[in-house]
Amino acid sequence: HNEPRVSFDQSPQKFHYFKFGKTLIGVTHGDTVKMKDLPGIMATDRPEDWGATRYRYWLVGHIHHHKSEEFPGVTVEYFRTLAARDAWHHNSGYRSGRDQQMWVVDREYGVIRKEIADIARIEDLILAQAKKRKK
Repeated sequence: HNEPRVSFDQSPQKFHYFKFGKTLIGVTHGDTVKMKDLPGIMATDRPEDWGATRYRYWLVGHIHHHKSEEFPGVTVEYFRTLAARDAWHHNSGYRSGRDQQMWVVDREYGVIRKEIADIARIEDLILAQAKKRKK
């Protein structure tokens, strides 16, 4: 809470935007919009940022599996989930994997690195940290 580089957008909006250097990132859950409509939404909602950036991405989670598509001017990425499976998803036949991604974004060159950690690795790291605290 004392880190000046961290902020929280708590607005109830469905679409959130972050500009970092020459990169514009849009974030939405994705439950109310089709993938093909996201580029136009970004360009309409943020015309000045669209014109001032070279690298543009939408980060979306609703479908819980990885999917990526490049459109003119923006790439849309759907992500797998970190959430544990619940009864409804299990009974509906959903079996997507679970992982977490970290993107490194350079002010000048956009996304320069992506790292993916499967849920098994994350769980192992949490257990290792808990064991260290007990010592």
